[in-house]
Amino acid sequence: MPLLKEDLIQWLRLIDNPLLRLTAMLCWKTASRWGDVVNLTVSHFPVIEDNEVIVAWSTLPKGRKANPYTPSMYTVIQGSWTSEIAATLRLITDPNLPFCPWTTDKLDAELKKVNLMARYTAHSFKRGAATHLVKEAERLGIELSATDFSVLLKHKTTYDLLSSQDLRYTEAGPCLARLLGTQRVTRLL
Repeated sequence: MPLLKEDLIQWLRLIDNPLLRLTAMLCWKTASRWGDVVNLTVSHFPVIEDNEVIVAWSTLPKGRKANPYTPSMYTVIQGSWTSEIAATLRLITDPNLPFCPWTTDKLDAELKKVNLMARYTAHSFKRGAATHLVKEAERLGIELSATDFSVLLKHKTTYDLLSSQDLRYTEAGPCLARLLGTQRVTRLL
């Protein structure tokens, strides 16, 4: 079942662990599986600013292991929650340790204990963000390209923006991340 943003907002109000809040917000803002975000470290964030946070996924999402040089190698986060995400990332002292306090199994077990969240699972975050994104784009009259949608979801498209060779030879990570344009869609989440 896709997570509703309203339920996520209410659940975030109940969470007193800032690292758990951070992980939940990152799942939503990057339309990611909990299992992908659970292994992130601060070193995966080349830009941490109050108005922009960039995730360099490396080979963390399961579909990226075979070819890490795809347009989904970066996600630019902008809009709601960006300043809180940045502030929490700045508090983490070891940049190489995963910061998420819960595994996917632990999240599923803990969600069942909260009446508001009992119907959801770890996979509800990505499904909910994807559903919310297309509905919000339609509500606002914003044309959402299929490429932007697939890149944010870290799915392979038949019409990638850039070839893996283009991406492999580009070392200006944050500039490349902005060129790929995920910030256009993360603002809607």
